[in-house]
Amino acid sequence: MTNMFKPIKILKGVADKRAGLYENLGIYTPFDLLHHFPRNYIDYENPISINEAKINENNVVAGVVLKKVPEQRIRQGLSIYKVLVTDGIDNFYVVFYNNIYAQNALNEGEEYVFYGKVTFSYSNYEMNSPQYISRDSGITLKPVYHLTAGLTNTMLCTNIRDCLKIFESESYEFMPEDILRDNNLCSLEYALKNIHFPSDRSALEKARKRLIFNELLN
Repeated sequence: MTNMFKPIKILKGVADKRAGLYENLGIYTPFDLLHHFPRNYIDYENPISINEAKINENNVVAGVVLKKVPEQRIRQGLSIYKVLVTDGIDNFYVVFYNNIYAQNALNEGEEYVFYGKVTFSYSNYEMNSPQYISRDSGITLKPVYHLTAGLTNTMLCTNIRDCLKIFESESYEFMPEDILRDNNLCSLEYALKNIHFPSDRSALEKARKRLIFNELLN
């Protein structure tokens, strides 16, 4: 388990600045980061239609991209990029600020699931700067982490995936097989993978059960 306990900077993309941000969260090694568990999950499994959305609250809405609206420059330093989306009945705009990359990543004619705050004004629904996944991505639950200024959820997800690769290459299991079997517990590798990136709710509950069992033994 040598690499798991090396400085966090062994992870790709983690230089001095990001390492310092991780230290603000008490994270110094890949092992620490792998045990920085999500505080919540975005549930993409059951999206709603835009007219069912709660206004001024975060919602999960699915829709097909109809077209991309040309850039709108509001003032110097502020550009708005809109995408017109339909849920099959109603249309709504997905809005990004100074982020042409997010607009470019959406393809016309393809279906996505969006998560973000929905507003309604001038007879138009809008969702501002949402997170989104492709409808056919296979993702149902997306982790949400405790953060500090300068660290994003995407950064953590990327670095945690690298931590999981390290763990897989140096995998260990401290729990005897008979205890795992008698208590219907999953392996530690399965638990760590599915607490961060659960394949479904059943996998998440199995992961939680194992990790709670670990805590009871400490």
